[in-house]
Parts: sequence; C-alpha cells; structure tokens
Amino acid sequence: MSSKMHLTRDLALAALAGDVRDNPLSSVVPHLVEGCPTCRLTWQEAERELASGLVPDGQHESPLEQRVRELQTSQSPRAERLLKRSLRELLSAPAEHRIARIEGATRWYRSPLAALSLLERAREAMPEEPSEAEHFARLAWAVAKKHQESVRLGLEALACAHVANAVRARGDVAGAEHLMARARRRLDEAQSVDPLILAEIDLFEGVLRQNQNRFEEAAWLLTGAISRYRRYGRRQKLVESLMALANVQVFEGDPCRALETLQEAILLIDREREPKLYLYARHNMVFYLCDAGEHAEARRVFEDNRRLYGPSPERWMRLRVAWLEGKIARAHGEFPDAERLFRQVVAGFARAGTGYDSALASLDLAELYLASGQPGKLRAMVQGVEVILRSKELHREATGAVVLFKKALADELVSRNLLEHVRAYLESVRANPSLHFEPSPS
Repeated sequence: MSSKMHLTRDLALAALAGDVRDNPLSSVVPHLVEGCPTCRLTWQEAERELASGLVPDGQHESPLEQRVRELQTSQSPRAERLLKRSLRELLSAPAEHRIARIEGATRWYRSPLAALSLLERAREAMPEEPSEAEHFARLAWAVAKKHQESVRLGLEALACAHVANAVRARGDVAGAEHLMARARRRLDEAQSVDPLILAEIDLFEGVLRQNQNRFEEAAWLLTGAISRYRRYGRRQKLVESLMALANVQVFEGDPCRALETLQEAILLIDREREPKLYLYARHNMVFYLCDAGEHAEARRVFEDNRRLYGPSPERWMRLRVAWLEGKIARAHGEFPDAERLFRQVVAGFARAGTGYDSALASLDLAELYLASGQPGKLRAMVQGVEVILRSKELHREATGAVVLFKKALADELVSRNLLEHVRAYLESVRANPSLHFEPSPS
C-alpha cells in the first residue's frame, strides 16, 4: 500500500459507527490504525469527536434562531434592502450620534435581525478592540429595547452581557460585574429563555468570574455553556467555551488538565476557516506548557506557531507573542534575549494604557534580574513599577506592594516568592480594587 494512503476522518467515523459496508477500504481499517501513526491519530481524533456528543453544525435550532429564520423567509426584498440601508446609514453617522439615531427611528431598527447584526460586529471586534466591541454592543442594546416581540428581553440581556464582556476586556471588572447583574435581571424577567442566549451569557460571566478569581463559579458556568453548545451543535462557540474552561483550569494550578481541555478544543477547530481561533488556541498551549514546566515542548510549539502569527500580527497579539517568547527565553537561560523582549512588552503595554499588564510583565523582568544576579537593574525596575502602580488605572492599595519591594531591596531580601506574592496580589486587586496588600507570612 502506498505510504501516501491514510485513514480519512470520514472513514474513521463511519468505522466507529459500524457503517463501512460500502467502502472498499473498510477491510484495511484495522491494519491502517495498527501500523501507521498518522492513521492512528486520525482514529483517536474520531473517537474523541464521537465521544464529545457534538451534533453537526446547525442541526438544532433554538427558538431565537427559528424566529430569525421565519423573519428572513417572510421578509420582502424591499424590506431587506431597507434594513441593510438603515444599518449602513447608522454606521456612517458619527459614533456619538448613533444611539440618538436609533432612539429616534420609527420602524427599521425594530427587527431582531438589526440587533443580531450589530452583535456580530461586537463579536468580531473581540478581543483586540474591546472599546469598539462595547460600542457595537451598546448599539445592539438600544435596538433591542425598541423590539415589541417576545424575544426582546432575551436580546436586551444578550446585548447587555456583550457590553459587560467588552468592559471586562478593557480592564473595568467592577463595571462588568454591574452590567452582568443587569443582564441576568433581564433574563429573569423573560417568560422563557433561549438556550443559546443563556449559553453565551454563561460564557461571558464564566470569563468574568475567572478574572475575579472565583474559579469554582467560573467552571460551573462554562460547563453549562459547553453542554448547551454541544447539544445544539455550535462548534465554534463550543471551542471558545472549552478554551475559557482551560484558562480557568490553568489559573487553578492544573496546567496538565488545561492542556487536555485545550486539546479537545483544538480538535474541533476548522483551521482553514477559523485561523484566528486556531492561532489563539495554539498560543494558549505554549503558555500552558510553560506553566507545566515543559519548556522544551513550549519552544517547539512556539516555533511551529510562528507562521500562524504572520509577518505583522495585531498589536494586542504582538505584545503577547513577545511576552511569551521572553518567558521561554528566560526558562532556557537566554537572559539577554529575555530582557530585550520583556522591556519591549513593558513599554508596549504602558503605551497602550494597560497598567496591570505592564506591571505583571515588569515582575517577569524582575525575576529575570533576580535569577541573573543584577541588583542594580532590579532596583531601577522597581522604581519603574512604582510609576505604573501609581497611575490612575490602578488602585492606591496596589502601591503597598511597592513599599514592600523597596524595603526588601534595601534589606537585600528580594526573592522569587516575594515576586510571586506581588503578582498574585496584582491579579486579585484587578478584580477587587479595595483589596489591601498583605505582606507574605514567609
């Protein structure tokens, strides 16, 4: 048999389902699986796909999707043209005038199709442009409020949750909490809840709870979203939910379990049609491998990913790629390269106004100086962190970390444990600005 002949996904699924009678290759499936690593991997992937219970994309419709299909079927060509024209005119107006234009409209923004179209734009803007995503979500929210249909409360809740998710992504966790509670209240007022609206709100709230270090709640919400997306065959949203759950697991200190969950997500991604989603998943895999101490494997996967990043990734991704590369270089003792990359990341986040990320990257730089025995640079770096922590984005309680830093420097007591303690505090104070800094007992 030619070495180029391998088991296909369709044949593997058919064999597992016991439906290979008409396929001339059915008799050689066991031989292919036993003797060829490539075929064995295809077989294993097919087993996992069947075990996931995922129904084909779009096989089941939710009530909202049924209503949308009915509207699309019954809508006259003229009405469809008018709706598209109204949306074009809305988006051609200055951003600050768009809400007022929606509120003054009498008819064409009342269709759920208009709100859903704006929410799709909000999805497309995340995670790179959370402010743009928030704007489109607020437009969709204003449109949803004009509806007179039974789906109005559900659409209002969904749009509000999209706003909450965008607000969270730009660093305002307290604001996101308020908005998410408001979205839940609208859901409670609805006579019935569309399962896919509930799934997306669970996904957004699960990510918010992770940001708040409320990991048990986050896992519960994300597991619910995963179950609904699996039941309705929404593969892409299932992938997003699995990736979010993997993030929770790594923050809980279980990177090996996170890698298993992420691998399940990767097997479901159509890398040709969803290159960005595939890139994010592979990017996260490198972080998880680093957390698991698998630095050689992390470097191998990172190098494989280079072609996925492309020659000029977006700023959001470019900084995180450099941050990740710096972590790998530090783990391999390549201190000059790691220093250059960490400095680039600290400066980039500072210019972007994301003070927390800049401070966290500075702690990586501090750990590098500590490991390489450069106390002078460590001292200068702490002064830079103080400037960041005293910026208006960060709560004044965070500057208590700087006081401890300075004392430790003066007493020559800076340690990796201290750096990790400060890092954990910064990650917590982001979600709870009133949290006081407490020195480590050790």
